Amino acid sequence: MVNRFIIYLGGSITQSTNIKYLKKKYKIILIDQNPNCYCRKYCDIFLNISVTDVKKIIFYLKKILKNKNYSIVDCFGVAHYSYPAVNKIKLKYVKNFKDDKFLMYKHIQKRVIHKYNITPDYYLLPSFKTISKNHKKYSSNIYEFYKEKNYNIFVKSDGMHQGRGIIKISGKKSKKYFIKEYYKEILKLYKNTKYIYLEEKVNGKLLNIDFIKKKEGETIFLPVIYRDKVILRGKKKYLSVFQYLNNVNEIKIKEYMTINSLIKKVYNGISVFGTIDAITDKNSLNILEISPHFHNAKIFEFLSNQIVLDIYLKKLKNKNTESSQKRQIGGYIFVHTLNEEVKKLHKFVKKNSVKFQIDYIDIKKREKNLEKYASIKKNFHIVYFKTKSYKILKRIYQYLEKKKKLIY
Repeated sequence: MVNRFIIYLGGSITQSTNIKYLKKKYKIILIDQNPNCYCRKYCDIFLNISVTDVKKIIFYLKKILKNKNYSIVDCFGVAHYSYPAVNKIKLKYVKNFKDDKFLMYKHIQKRVIHKYNITPDYYLLPSFKTISKNHKKYSSNIYEFYKEKNYNIFVKSDGMHQGRGIIKISGKKSKKYFIKEYYKEILKLYKNTKYIYLEEKVNGKLLNIDFIKKKEGETIFLPVIYRDKVILRGKKKYLSVFQYLNNVNEIKIKEYMTINSLIKKVYNGISVFGTIDAITDKNSLNILEISPHFHNAKIFEFLSNQIVLDIYLKKLKNKNTESSQKRQIGGYIFVHTLNEEVKKLHKFVKKNSVKFQIDYIDIKKREKNLEKYASIKKNFHIVYFKTKSYKILKRIYQYLEKKKKLIY
């Protein structure tokens, strides 16, 4: 009997629902530098290695997979920095996988996305050797790009993560001061990467767009997540789950169509999933990068309707008294269809709520265009609600559990 394995790079608590879902069908090889990582208890084989140590990972996987009864179905990584290892593993062990330079290298992404006019302008610097030999030329080029972009740019290291390897340069400075202050700092970035690029600063809301690209060409876009709502409490930092917004209010249909065309062209005849980091305002959308993972840690449960209700509790300061606090109680219900039972659910939730709202992922007047170009599920929507008490919240939860089979 052949044991079918999934290799998972990163075993923090935010990956637990994904790994538990995959474990139902496959065996799990988990790789994490933390020997006490939360998901270790769910895996079948654990490798205590950093997800960035590609050579060591491949070395130990060879030892494990000598047995012909093992086969690798797929490999997942928790963030962009794990993708060099993911790419190497998939090239070696996953059938029909081709080297994915688009998701692995941000400067290649920039070159492709720039043709679609949905990314900030950029300037790719040459290799460290070239830039060191031509100090005068490239220091001048960097300054001219900074000047041209209204004295507001970012210097970014390809492959780095969580804000590391990024220099923000803003405010008007003379050429002499600029070169003295920043040129050496830019050169230092080459210690961790081969590729450095300058990027124009754009303003707007920072958000994520999770997508699933099917082999036959359909792309499904999930509700966007505000990155501004990252929770920074204590030593550990988490993105709170299901902080979704209505896509329609944030991203225009023509922008979805453009993204869909981009993904379809890059991944023609290939299944892929990922998340897009973007900045958006009323006039435009700018993609910063596309990464080979989801920002939503409950994605598999969400897509398979295993989880349909997510509850939130917030403490709000009273306007009259700063010391006293009141609670805001509410939740989100995720619905994949629209039948009579769903309509009854809408009525029940609305009746028991102090605030009720339905956000459809599409625009009803343009449903045909959406289905044709963006392929967003027609009846997929989210029910937002707020209640007065835990008792009413429990009532909604019990109704949903009782009618779950009929609704879904």
